[in-house]
Amino acid sequence: MIKGFFQNKIPALNAGKIFFIFLFILIFSGCASKTKNNPDNSQTELNLIDKRLSAVEDKIEKLYSRLSIIQFIVDNHEQMIKNNPEKSNSSITENTSEKQIDSIQITEVKEESLSPQKLYAKGYNYLKNKNYSKAIETFDEFLKKYPDETLADNALYWKGEAFYAQSDYKKSAEIFELVTKNYPDGTKCPDAMLKAGYSYLNLKNNDKAKELLQKVIKNYPFSNAAPKAQSKLREIL
Repeated sequence: MIKGFFQNKIPALNAGKIFFIFLFILIFSGCASKTKNNPDNSQTELNLIDKRLSAVEDKIEKLYSRLSIIQFIVDNHEQMIKNNPEKSNSSITENTSEKQIDSIQITEVKEESLSPQKLYAKGYNYLKNKNYSKAIETFDEFLKKYPDETLADNALYWKGEAFYAQSDYKKSAEIFELVTKNYPDGTKCPDAMLKAGYSYLNLKNNDKAKELLQKVIKNYPFSNAAPKAQSKLREIL
């Protein structure tokens, strides 16, 4: 019954995720077309589009992380049933709440048994809980084992965020720039370029910071990073 519950839920969430991505691409494409055909559209409209894009990206990121954790719960429960059939109904109920999912500790599982999604979720969980050294260690593990996975650019980006959160701006700048070089077409490229600019600002290298911030605006004008880059440029010019 428990297994069936999660099997029913997980495909639905994946389908929902795909639907929202597709729907947003259609909406965003329409908005972009209107902006192109009407050059007098205000900056306010562009900012609104960026905010909507950012909100959707955040929801997708959270949904993906939550799906990975749910899958871990199901796999772990199935393994427990095999090892201890008499305790099969003691660890998970169908009423698992979001708070319970957020509190799941996945650090006790052996590294070699983790899939790419689970290892990524583990690193992200460490980062979310401000355990930066463990987050860096886990993302390094991910990048070593799965360098060609679709989440590799995200893993490298979050590694940079872990260093940035610790005020190690030299290292964060290095990693964020590595994201832009290794994954120029990745979804994290605009944000990585932006955070690299922030890192150089903290290192008092304003020239390099301006160069990167201007590049964000030029190369990714419709990204959620572009208005942030514009705002930061106004502060330092």
